[in-house]
Amino acid sequence: MRTIKDLLSKTNLELHVIDLELGKMSYFEVGTRKNPSLVFLHGFGTNALDFSQIAQRLENNFHIILIDLPYSGESNLYYTDSYKPLEISEWLKEGLEIIGVSQFHLIGHSISAHYIFDYASRNKVLSLIALDGGYLKPNMLEGYSLEEELKVTAEIIRQSKYKSEQHFFDSHQSWTENEFVIARRNYKSSDEGLIFSLPENIAVQMIKDTADCPDYDVIQQIMFPILILRSSLPAEINHIREHCVEVFKEYKEVEVVTLEQSEHDIHHSNVDDVVVKLNDWVNNLK
Repeated sequence: MRTIKDLLSKTNLELHVIDLELGKMSYFEVGTRKNPSLVFLHGFGTNALDFSQIAQRLENNFHIILIDLPYSGESNLYYTDSYKPLEISEWLKEGLEIIGVSQFHLIGHSISAHYIFDYASRNKVLSLIALDGGYLKPNMLEGYSLEEELKVTAEIIRQSKYKSEQHFFDSHQSWTENEFVIARRNYKSSDEGLIFSLPENIAVQMIKDTADCPDYDVIQQIMFPILILRSSLPAEINHIREHCVEVFKEYKEVEVVTLEQSEHDIHHSNVDDVVVKLNDWVNNLK
């Protein structure tokens, strides 16, 4: 049974944990700081190693930082019951200042696109790259209900538990070893066995606190280039995606690229395409 240590031994990723006034931040770093810096924020309910495939493909040409959001890995956010983009971006700002990166491209998947937009509305970045996030209004989807999403989120968290390490392993035998290790990092040991690291109440609050996003007032304040790489599956909601992109463009100039036959986790379903687009975007901005 492979462990996180085994996975890291096959990469050049280095794990760091830093204390902040606002909490704690864990992150992985790879590549020389002489190269352009890319800072990644993962999506909801996963962790920084979700970007490990991309990091391995980009590390020779970039300096890469993969950050664990609060309650992923060793990260935490103290003294607050709010997880609005403002709170996350302030936490991010403090962490990046301690890490010592001042010029970087900021990349966020899914919910983290809202966090990077908020950050860039008040702080300097070289550019922003949203991976299938930051443009879609959930209430545009037919039958969508925030109340139902909160209910489903809470139920998923409650059910995400395993009696033992072996139970976890046996439940996911179809996964690759890397998928298993990355997913295992989303859980912590308890008297009940393995439970999800992201507490139910905080998971629900994170969804509530981005329910009105994208915030176009925030987006209008961004003075830096934005690239959105968006998914194309399921195809039946592409007309909604396209409408939301057009609304976004009314507030901020943005380059949008649709990756064909791509799912929401485009950095998995279309990892090679994402790597090419990131390379091209950064190189064309030089």
